[in-house]
Amino acid sequence: MRLSIRQYAQALLDLEREQGAEEAARSGERFFVWLSRRGETKKLAKIVHEAERLIRERSGTAVVRITTAHPANEALQTLLRKQAESVFIGKAVETSFATDACLIGGAKMQSEEVLYDATLRTRFERLGKSLRG
Repeated sequence: MRLSIRQYAQALLDLEREQGAEEAARSGERFFVWLSRRGETKKLAKIVHEAERLIRERSGTAVVRITTAHPANEALQTLLRKQAESVFIGKAVETSFATDACLIGGAKMQSEEVLYDATLRTRFERLGKSLRG
């Protein structure tokens, strides 16, 4: 039976739960050997990514990428972080910033589960659709 990426990630986290650093490292090595025997080492990067996502989910952390049309200065980044905290209520918010000139203006906040789009590009697209019919 083949396991899903999520099942593998959960198994990896279960192995390392409540262990010291050395024990966890040995558990990780045993997990890799087991994965290798199953011929599924190519899935390792996805498994680790999913394990990190599960850890963030359990800790109540939202990783949010904020994209603006122009580089955001320190003051704007602070303002956008506060806005992200109000959008992702009840979660600790970790932010990263990017720019995309195609957005024209405004900002887009995206986590793994939610996309909050307050860009001029999206508003213009919606306006165009409503005018067409």
